[in-house]
This record gives sequence, C-alpha cells and structure tokens, in this order.
Amino acid sequence: SRALEVAALAGRPLSELLRAGRPAALDLPVAVLERPPAELRERIAARAAAMLDAGLLEEIRGLIAAGVPPEAPAFRSVGYREFLPHLLRGEPLEACRARFLQATWLYARRQQTWLRGRVPGHHVVRAEAGETVDRLAARVGEALRDPRPA
Repeated sequence: SRALEVAALAGRPLSELLRAGRPAALDLPVAVLERPPAELRERIAARAAAMLDAGLLEEIRGLIAAGVPPEAPAFRSVGYREFLPHLLRGEPLEACRARFLQATWLYARRQQTWLRGRVPGHHVVRAEAGETVDRLAARVGEALRDPRPA
C-alpha cells in the first residue's frame, strides 16, 4: 500500500523513484551549535525536571491505563523507558530519574556525532556559558558567511 501511495503522490512508481537514486545534496552552509558539556548537562537536568513537573509520569500512566503494552515502540523512547520500571515494578523514582538524565546525555552526544559524520563542511559554533541568544545568533551568522568551516 505504501508503494501505491507514493505512486499516487509522485505520479511515478516507487520502483522508478528508487532507481533514480537520491537527489543531489543542496550546497548550503550548515552551522552546528555546541554547548560546553557542563552547561549541556545542566540544561538537560533542567529540561528533565520540567518534563516531570509537566506530568511525564501521568502521561506514561495514562498510556498504560489505555492498554498500551510496555513493549510497544513508544515506550522505547527516551523518557518513557526509564520510568516504566518505577510505574510497573516500583523501582525508586530517583534511580529512574538518574537513568533518564544519562540516557538524555547520551542521546545529545549521539546527535553531535551524527552531525559531524553526516554534514561535511559544517561550521561548529560553540556557545559560551551564559551567552545571549542575540550574541550567539550573530556568531552563527558570522560563521555561515565564512566559506571555510572551523
């Protein structure tokens, strides 16, 4: 059914589109923002706390109550999988929170690694602790105007 949907939308069979290969990448400047590791960890901790305060556990409880099985793909995402042991087996909340912070940190690191490997010629702009958004935006603009990535 996916092939029929693609053919209807593209006006060509999926097999023809696959044979044509991927379109050429656009030659656009790319800036990758990086934060100092200590600041990134602080921001992750603050975001995790905000998610819990906003009802993350209640959201997961609601999914369980609605009959979503614990092995469902949704529960493999960061945030859900770390708190399932607390909700299903009574594991200490603090241990789950620590796993949540660690998993989020590892996810952020994987994103950085992915960008380095997949976006050749990108400009790295390292945010400075406490830097304003306006100043950071100005530095990104400067980096993108420079034809040579750092």
